Amino acid sequence: MNKITTTEEADSLAKQNIKSSQNVIPVAVGEPQTVEGTDIKYWQILYQNPDRPDEQPKPLIGGPGIFVLDNGQIISIPANLRPPEPNDKSFKELILEQYRSDS
Repeated sequence: MNKITTTEEADSLAKQNIKSSQNVIPVAVGEPQTVEGTDIKYWQILYQNPDRPDEQPKPLIGGPGIFVLDNGQIISIPANLRPPEPNDKSFKELILEQYRSDS
């Protein structure tokens, strides 16, 4: 798979591969972010009610963080509902653990 380079590509991939639920659809938002110290880009996936297109997309409360990576992977990072502990993995570590190169 070719690298994803635009928000539109990430959004299309999210809509094709993430189930819509509770009357909301997945939406890739904003410019891509870069995982610190790498060249890996990612987009956060939020949800929008198609009946209210003027409202800002929002995360699902209590749900995992969903991200589209530039290699086309869709990954889920569990919601941390408690204060972080000293040996908890960082966001970067969680992404790198799941990132598979397409080469």
